Amino acid sequence: VHPLRVSCGATSAAAWWGPGIRNALLVSNNAPGVPRFFVRTSKPVRGKWGAFDAELVSGALTKSRFFSVDEVDFRTLSGFRFEWRPQFDSTLTFGFARVVYAPIATGESQMLTTVSRSFDALQRWNNQISLSQSSDQISALFARWIFPRAGFEVYGEWARVLLPASIQSFMVAPHHSQGYTVGAQWLRARERGSPEWRGQVELTMLEQPYQDRASVPPSFYVSPIVPQGYTQRGQVLGAA
Repeated sequence: VHPLRVSCGATSAAAWWGPGIRNALLVSNNAPGVPRFFVRTSKPVRGKWGAFDAELVSGALTKSRFFSVDEVDFRTLSGFRFEWRPQFDSTLTFGFARVVYAPIATGESQMLTTVSRSFDALQRWNNQISLSQSSDQISALFARWIFPRAGFEVYGEWARVLLPASIQSFMVAPHHSQGYTVGAQWLRARERGSPEWRGQVELTMLEQPYQDRASVPPSFYVSPIVPQGYTQRGQVLGAA
């Protein structure tokens, strides 16, 4: 749709969300592509405050073909990504992304359930684990800053499985259920036509700290609510 610069369709191609080069915390090509519907801006929408880019996806995650310990074959996946480049600096990008995934019960229609949960990423917000919940989530903030003349780029992504219940809880334990990626790269060509040199460094941390001595924290992509966690065909959909 040209006037609104919006495109929609269906695909199973691998996707990549976030600024990471080696690792993306929410959506990466580490796992096979997820069959999904999408609605997104075909081109950045430019306005008074800068350029905006957004995408909403709704698809189905499938269990491993080789190993499974439960009868849940499919899980719904709802995701939302938003990026903003401010007017004062087009090389600076801020972004926010969320994914919500939930099992499809035996007997439910895969297609109808997937469509009905298309907006879960915008509607379901959890700040604690409860056995009454039927879905799990991951939310992330990210940024990238490019300096073209210097050939330098710096970026970072910070994600949490549980949203802070309050400002106080965030101040007491800002690291609770978090994962992050920080990185930078430098590209330099000394003379025109000479080989280009690139230096790159990236750190991803998903290890969960102990909250107390009695409980062992779960792995970042393991869900106590959704069987098989955040995986597609048995592979983690986020960071490798």
